[in-house]
Amino acid sequence: MGISPRMERLLRLGVSFTSGEAMLQVLQAVNGLLLVWLLSVEDFAVYAVFTAAMGFASQMLGFGITPTIISLVGMDFQDKAKVGRYLMAGSSLRLWMLLIVSPLGLAILWFSSLKIGIPVTSIVLLSGLLVGANYLSSQIDLFCAPLQMLGRVGTLYRCLALGEVVRILLTLLLWVAHLLSVGSAVVASVIVLAISYGSLLIMTRSHFQKPCTPPLRERQQLVALVLPSLPNALFGAFQGQITIFISAMLGNTQQIAAVGALGRLARLVSFLSAANPMIVGPAFAKMGEAAFWRRLPFILLAASLISCGIAFSGFFFPELLIKIIGEKYRHLDSVVWLVTLGSGLIYFLNVLGTMRTFRRWVAWWASFATILLVLAAQSGALLCFNMETISGVLMLGIFATLARIVMVFVLMAAAKFRPSWLRSEKPQILPSNA
Repeated sequence: MGISPRMERLLRLGVSFTSGEAMLQVLQAVNGLLLVWLLSVEDFAVYAVFTAAMGFASQMLGFGITPTIISLVGMDFQDKAKVGRYLMAGSSLRLWMLLIVSPLGLAILWFSSLKIGIPVTSIVLLSGLLVGANYLSSQIDLFCAPLQMLGRVGTLYRCLALGEVVRILLTLLLWVAHLLSVGSAVVASVIVLAISYGSLLIMTRSHFQKPCTPPLRERQQLVALVLPSLPNALFGAFQGQITIFISAMLGNTQQIAAVGALGRLARLVSFLSAANPMIVGPAFAKMGEAAFWRRLPFILLAASLISCGIAFSGFFFPELLIKIIGEKYRHLDSVVWLVTLGSGLIYFLNVLGTMRTFRRWVAWWASFATILLVLAAQSGALLCFNMETISGVLMLGIFATLARIVMVFVLMAAAKFRPSWLRSEKPQILPSNA
């Protein structure tokens, strides 16, 4: 008996994702580890501060716009005009957000940099590069949407991998020429983002049609859906980099470098999280209401098993993971298990968060309840652990992740048993995925 067309498509999509994600993760790991190995501890601390400020701004600029576009387009992903209207609406919204978010990101960069003694001239240079990097990364995230909706993940990964290859070559060239520094590493990163953005525009231009008039209705829909998540996004963006910020406040460059190196390690053991926005999320958006709740237990079981595999990798292979980041971080072997535990929990949270975004579980009360719950959890961590140690800082992040997991389950229960709590806040003009 032959394979059904639907199963054949799923197999092709799975193979494209697995091979593409493996290739991209290897390239990103090599890039990250090259900087860990080639930069001094002090220089890598400065680079970690820059990437933390960039991570904060990037998360704020995104705050669910791309998944929301995919959700709103739904089954009409081959309608080029509709896709184009939502893309242009999302691009316009992100430009406005760039004007709001950039000062916050720059404030974080300046505060953290001055705390660890970075010269003002260097901070000015990094500030300009930060704004450019934020714009490019937000546009890259946005223009991934057409390829995600069409299931062309192979094309998407080739675009992203091209930039990573260029980054490796630039880093090695700078090192051989004895020009590798924090500034040159950041410049190389911005160049790579520009290359990735350009290649994505070329690959996606045939899959959407630019509107002749401003997409006011589509922008209104996006704002109505993403605005309730804004308080939580602002809080989450800061929380996502809190380990670096706490280390910077203490003025400890050694700890900043250690946390940054462990962050590179965490990415190695949590690469499966990339499947959520690429494959799992669009599938959630196209799934009917009854089908979603019927399949939910199996989704949660699969996510739990993968999460446990990630979490326990630090218990079974600590020496291997330490060797990956280099002997100068040998003193971190006792906290590797905390890194993988946190990565496992974050993977599970990402699966739940993908459900929340693509199923449009939107509510103002959820944002503020999440903030309060996370603050309560972190207050408990501050009382129980010493923030001057790396293990204490890592436990702060773990407590916050656990609080967010609890809150998404609360939202899930509200969507299932009291849907009016959520639906009353949705604009009536939205299409249904049922």
